[in-house]
Amino acid sequence: MTIRVGSAVVYPSAMRAFMGIDKRVSFRAGEDERRILLLLLGYGLIYFVVSALTGLCFGFLENIFGAFSQQMSSFVAFVAYLAGFAIPTIVIVRLSLAPVIAVDRKRISLKESWVSTKGHFWPLAGSLLLSIGLYLIVVFVGLLVVMSLAQVLSIPTNGAISPGSLTGAEHNTLADLIKPAAIFAELLTACMVAMLLPVIFGPLVRAYQAYDAPDAPPAPSPPVHA
Repeated sequence: MTIRVGSAVVYPSAMRAFMGIDKRVSFRAGEDERRILLLLLGYGLIYFVVSALTGLCFGFLENIFGAFSQQMSSFVAFVAYLAGFAIPTIVIVRLSLAPVIAVDRKRISLKESWVSTKGHFWPLAGSLLLSIGLYLIVVFVGLLVVMSLAQVLSIPTNGAISPGSLTGAEHNTLADLIKPAAIFAELLTACMVAMLLPVIFGPLVRAYQAYDAPDAPPAPSPPVHA
């Protein structure tokens, strides 16, 4: 829940900057943040419901086919595993423009995102997948550099900052939070999130600008009288 609240504050500020609504990044607690928080909670609920329904349907089919053939039951179980990932992912990608709509149009509308992405699923999913892949590569290289520097810093700090202290830093008490390793780990996490925002929101904002459905259909042309 804490992560979602933090994301609800950071994400709208980033999107307002990307879309040109704000000239600079500004953090606030307003209606945009409330809408994004509701969307994040809604995404979690949607993913859970779709995954649960998919599991129930395929579980029922697996039991039916299992009564006739164990091989068919195993095949259905394999398909269920793929569907359990694919179906919720498809739904979330189709609804992925809702946060941009919430910030730009000041309303929550899953329907508008669904309509806007109709016929554009594969380009949008491909761009998001490519962005996430590039992000993971950059983070992996960055972590290698950070861990190498931490190994070097472990000598003058007597192990206060080291690869082990960064990966196993405690966050149970206030004293743990003010230790150099814990502070450094939080800064590292913040940097990774900062890199993630433009990588993910860039394709979403571009897709919104390219695929966005208008607020209202165009007015019909007046009849031409002969």
